[in-house]
Amino acid sequence: TFYYEDLESLCFVCIPASTVNDNNCRYRNFSRDLCEELDMYNGFEYIKITKEKSKSHLGGTDSAEYYLDGSFFNGKYVILFDDVVTRGRSMKEFKQLLENKCATVICALSIGRTYSDYYGWKQKMG
Repeated sequence: TFYYEDLESLCFVCIPASTVNDNNCRYRNFSRDLCEELDMYNGFEYIKITKEKSKSHLGGTDSAEYYLDGSFFNGKYVILFDDVVTRGRSMKEFKQLLENKCATVICALSIGRTYSDYYGWKQKMG
């Protein structure tokens, strides 16, 4: 359950892009501006990419590695954001990373989703 007083601990977290450069270009200003406007904590500066990965939408299957500042995320209620979801694996993994740092993910959202035949529609359409 999420209560009004929990808003004081509301934190916005962007799932990092594949590379440090892409992440900074894509999310640094976006998360700063959004958090200032909505009076939320900004998790951007408290997550570091320690190992970059190849882009999943280009066929990459390796995993990135991250450092999350546990003292910052402890007790925060997180809105988790990814610009585009391909398989949902990053959201699941990042949710677990945050929960390992004693944060509570209350919402996960994205702007779009790349094509997936998860439901087998291709086969059904013949």
